[in-house]
Amino acid sequence: MDIFECVQTQVDKIVNEKYKDNEEPPIFTVSLLYEKEETGGKDVDHKIILTIQHCGLAFSKVIFPQTKHRFGYESLEEEMKYMYNKTM
Repeated sequence: MDIFECVQTQVDKIVNEKYKDNEEPPIFTVSLLYEKEETGGKDVDHKIILTIQHCGLAFSKVIFPQTKHRFGYESLEEEMKYMYNKTM
């Protein structure tokens, strides 16, 4: 199992626990963002992103790395809650 499958498994568990009673539960997808350099086209950076689809909206957020956080990372559940609340 690769890192994306591990994170997706945890995301799915959180959805099943927290949003099981929703008529229309959110769909969260973990994926990889490749960024290429402007000249040469080589891959220069990879980021793990989380995408939510809910209530006709879809958007993504970088969950790793997060260089703006000074004191570590939010929990995965908190990131998902933040994203879910933005769709309401």
